[in-house]
Amino acid sequence: MAKSGKKRKSDSVTMLAVAGYVLFLVVGFPAAERAGGFYPALMILAGIATLFAIVYYHSRVNAYVCPKCRRKFKISFLTDLLSLNGGKQGKRVTCPHCGFKGWMQETAPDEK
Repeated sequence: MAKSGKKRKSDSVTMLAVAGYVLFLVVGFPAAERAGGFYPALMILAGIATLFAIVYYHSRVNAYVCPKCRRKFKISFLTDLLSLNGGKQGKRVTCPHCGFKGWMQETAPDEK
């Protein structure tokens, strides 16, 4: 979240998407298991695709601030997918400006 504590619309959208994803998994997997056939495999593929869509959205609407050089930067989809997320600590990534590797706070990206 932004350091000011102000709640951004993208934060709410991300949380709603994650909640929907969890509901999708909790309801979908047992239903697919009962249905049998190819439905469990289809559910796995749908779950992976949905997760990728959420991470892609998250990587597009967020930026990070380096605690060392205080510069803002965006990360790629793959970096967002594979990097550790520490909740309130932020995300553990490497600053492309100064090379500092550590927990970076999430913020809104600069408007271009």
